[in-house]
Amino acid sequence: MLKKYFLVLLLTLISSLAIDIQAQDNSSSSLFDPDIIYQIELIDGSIFVGNIIKNENHLLTFVTLSDIEMKVPMKKVHGIVKYNPGNPIQYQSNEISIDNTSDRAYDPTSYLVSGSAFTLKEGESYYKNHYLFINSFTHGITDYFQITGGFEVLSIFTSIAGGYEGGPVTFGTAKIGTSVTEKIHISGNASFLAILGEIDSGGLGATIGTTATFGDIYNQFSLGMNMAIIEDTEPSPMFTIAGMFKISDNVAFITENWIIVGDDDSLVNLSGGFRFHGSKTYFDLALVSNQYIVQTFFAIPVLSAGVKF
Repeated sequence: MLKKYFLVLLLTLISSLAIDIQAQDNSSSSLFDPDIIYQIELIDGSIFVGNIIKNENHLLTFVTLSDIEMKVPMKKVHGIVKYNPGNPIQYQSNEISIDNTSDRAYDPTSYLVSGSAFTLKEGESYYKNHYLFINSFTHGITDYFQITGGFEVLSIFTSIAGGYEGGPVTFGTAKIGTSVTEKIHISGNASFLAILGEIDSGGLGATIGTTATFGDIYNQFSLGMNMAIIEDTEPSPMFTIAGMFKISDNVAFITENWIIVGDDDSLVNLSGGFRFHGSKTYFDLALVSNQYIVQTFFAIPVLSAGVKF
């Protein structure tokens, strides 16, 4: 049973590795009222006054009071406030915070292991590493479709220590996703796993599943369901309840909980921690526990890192 849980958890991890960073809008277009006059200050000190008529793909469409239309990249915006005619170039207490995350590794699409329903943009790529042993590379084929390939090397060492043939594990994933509304997003994925050296003795597995995410890229809640199919065993349903909530521009709180239904009992994993966003990289530090781990330790750490290309 424990070996099966290990394979199921590995499949869960691998199926989620396709869900990586998405260059979504840094702020919703509904944040700005086109009928309100705003004052924009750029990072070079330039100040403009007018209406924000569109905000998408990290680009503000801005019309000045002289009816001149401008397109301003969000990464060049220092701040935005509602315009005060009596004090046209000073910031007020109602300043609107701008999150310039397009040049940072802000990842709204993956939690600690599983992922949200957000998807990778066309042409974007992401490398991820877990515990130094699991490596993957994801590429966006279109805005709605992405593929992942990867391998892990831990099984080589465990097979040597255990005196049996096995490893490394290779895997691949295909994922498709879209937005139903501004706050509702859905995705589906299919993955395969092959333990080289054990393909003829239960070394093949696959998952197929779906995820629904509610919220935006900064504050979100996800429900997922996957079916793990491992050779010579009955299919195992897996359920995830996860969320990510912004604390600051560089830190987010993550919680992720899994329920894996087995033949005789179920495995329940509870986890939570923090993600630290940096320039082109991020790091996860969290704790995970279940009914087996708690018999020896209260929890074990989860360590991972991502690099945006």
